[in-house]
Amino acid sequence: MPPSLKATIERGGKLLKANKTLNQQLSKLLINNKTKKNTTASRTIYSSQYNLSIDTTFIQLIETATYKSYTFIVERDNPNPDVLENYVLTNFNDDTSKQYLITYPVLNSSSGQEYDIANASIQPINDDILTYSSDTSSCASLVEYEYPVCVAYNCSRPTGNGQHSLGETCSAVGEDRAGYNCTGGGWVDTGCGDPTSGGGTTNPTDPTDTTNGGSPNTDPTVVVPLDSIECKKVNDMMNTVTGGTTLKNKIVELATEVNDVTNEHGLTINENYEIQNLNPAPFLTFDSNPSTAYKIIGHIHNNSTGGTYSVFSWADLRKISEVLHNNKLDARKFVATLSTSKGAHYAFTINDQTKFNDFF
Repeated sequence: MPPSLKATIERGGKLLKANKTLNQQLSKLLINNKTKKNTTASRTIYSSQYNLSIDTTFIQLIETATYKSYTFIVERDNPNPDVLENYVLTNFNDDTSKQYLITYPVLNSSSGQEYDIANASIQPINDDILTYSSDTSSCASLVEYEYPVCVAYNCSRPTGNGQHSLGETCSAVGEDRAGYNCTGGGWVDTGCGDPTSGGGTTNPTDPTDTTNGGSPNTDPTVVVPLDSIECKKVNDMMNTVTGGTTLKNKIVELATEVNDVTNEHGLTINENYEIQNLNPAPFLTFDSNPSTAYKIIGHIHNNSTGGTYSVFSWADLRKISEVLHNNKLDARKFVATLSTSKGAHYAFTINDQTKFNDFF
């Protein structure tokens, strides 16, 4: 049977405001790391001991009958693109806690970016540098769970308001409706690879089977890789294959035009993955009300003698806003790209459609 749990993605600011225990635990990190001006209201919280930052923008919450577990994205000044790092803090009902750093190898495929749970590494944290930990286990391993773990998500705009969960009355239709995203998961074995010791379970394939009467703080922690929603959006889109090549290759090919001193170049890719090369022009434009919605709008700022911005211009953003106002892009999946003659490359996403529209 799949694990008996509830898994959701929460906005960090709202969760930390409502959860005083979690807020106090993260505040412990701030006391131990005074080299940076951190607060629990910041997007990231820095640990000098581990030379990493914990991103609190979105927090994955996994709840079972015996614990609540919080997963955070780990950021570093010099990130390794071949791995995903998560910090996991689990609070048990008996007021004990455990914490881990988990590193997942990245697997790129035609269907998008995935994470290798079977070959992930896990580091127990037995000190109080990150937060106070009552975990005295000397080792831990990550066991791939044989069933998918499903994380719930709310409805989304434009037809929903982002506030309704699955089963609640909501006006959202189609892909905007609330639902579940089911993915691979694993569980933490603190028995050093021996399913008969520690761990609190007699079933090595089901972390929720605690028929041996294990205490709550020995119940294995179920984990699901948590990646930056916006970064994953870009990676998945760039790795999509159409016409015998990835969309990333099309954007890279477009970037070779940046030295044109006269014209900007661009392309659009719609929801049917049809690619349209835009007519080169000194000031590039595209249809803001196409018959088929866009997935990607890519363009360059060329090496014009008069100079061009090395970032998205106000006109670029306003044009994208026109498309959004016409409901001709899905903000949850849309990516805009820009390459400039100064060697800069950007990917632009929208994580709050309402705020973006209101700004324009």
